[in-house]
Amino acid sequence: MQKDWEYKRLKYCFDEHRGGAWGDEPIGNANDYVCVRVADFDYRSLSINSEEYTIRNYTDSQIEKLKLSKGDILIEKSGGGEKTPVGRAVIFDKDFDALYANFIEAIKVNNENSGYFFNYLFSTLYSTEINRKFFNQTTGIQNLDVTAYLNQKYNIPPLKTQKKIVGFLDKKTAVIDNLIKDKEKLIGLLKEKRQAVITEAVIKGLNKNPKAKSSSINWIGNIPEGWDRVKIKHLLEVPITDGPHETPVLFDEGIPFVSAESIKNGKVDFDLKRGFISKEEHERFCKKCKPRKNDIFMVKSGATTGNIAIVDTDEEFSIWSPLALIRCNEKKLLTEYMFKYMQSSIFRRGVEMFWNYGTQQNIGMKVLENLFVILPSLEEQKKISLFIEDKISNIDKAITDIETQIEKLQECRKSIISEAVIGKVAI
Repeated sequence: MQKDWEYKRLKYCFDEHRGGAWGDEPIGNANDYVCVRVADFDYRSLSINSEEYTIRNYTDSQIEKLKLSKGDILIEKSGGGEKTPVGRAVIFDKDFDALYANFIEAIKVNNENSGYFFNYLFSTLYSTEINRKFFNQTTGIQNLDVTAYLNQKYNIPPLKTQKKIVGFLDKKTAVIDNLIKDKEKLIGLLKEKRQAVITEAVIKGLNKNPKAKSSSINWIGNIPEGWDRVKIKHLLEVPITDGPHETPVLFDEGIPFVSAESIKNGKVDFDLKRGFISKEEHERFCKKCKPRKNDIFMVKSGATTGNIAIVDTDEEFSIWSPLALIRCNEKKLLTEYMFKYMQSSIFRRGVEMFWNYGTQQNIGMKVLENLFVILPSLEEQKKISLFIEDKISNIDKAITDIETQIEKLQECRKSIISEAVIGKVAI
């Protein structure tokens, strides 16, 4: 142990720690507050970030107990998944008033240096201890044993040393963070280029100077002669439908149950599933919506509204209500063409033009069915799809390579923090 460091229980380093509450529906009075959720955790900035925060109504007693202060540490204590188990931490660094939901444990540090303990919790404990000692799962939801987690003894430096460590880390991580930001900007530019390639192909086709006619849609403009504009509902095998509007009981095994968070990079990421449901529940849900290979899913509510994925597996699974299932009639509309069309800026513009805002953005299935598809012949759909695939393959590879570089930088960042907070780096 380092000289003048103290071996003590982590809980004695804090003023208090307390679980949150979900509150009630907002009613437009002074007790309506932002409710920070695990979904608002941004693990790149290690803070919270949301396009639109959830508003909930709280009692005076809850407000007094759960109101966040700048510098509070927030730990994800319930939820998680194989790729993102519970125990990750962020710091509340916002200036607005907020409370926090019941899947979060808030920690208030009893000295002026919450930065040290945030780095300690995030880098050292999360990466080396959580899964081994403090993790349990009795249902499809993972849980962190917070009491045991904070009852362990660790080597803690004095406040003066803590400050030196945080100052050192601020300088070292700032360099890495700037590199990551530059690479993220490059990914953004590549994604814009990718979308531009797709958009031009689905508006103009493969003929660079086609004879044109008006689409009668002001944000689309002219389209090639011989093409048509058709509402989505006339091109489907079945009407657009969504998953059940109820929360099922989740288990450790069974049929995968997925929602909006599983829609990643154009695919259904089963590692990000909500959990498992029983076969009986699955069969009941399938009476409304039974997914199958080559279906397209679109997120229809929440911060990721408009994100899409295509099913590339024959595995059985069920979906929740934020997802809309789109199944093309292949005699009219090729799935591969529709999937690319839905990645174009013109389709995205249509979604954004007609979505609604409540506590979060959403688009109704009837509204979605009545959006237009710019439709060439089946033969042209096939050619355009192959052309797009060829053109964007190099862009996709470049994006993947940069994402790998970012992951390596993040691992380097974590390693620097881990070494510093336990005294292995000369400060």
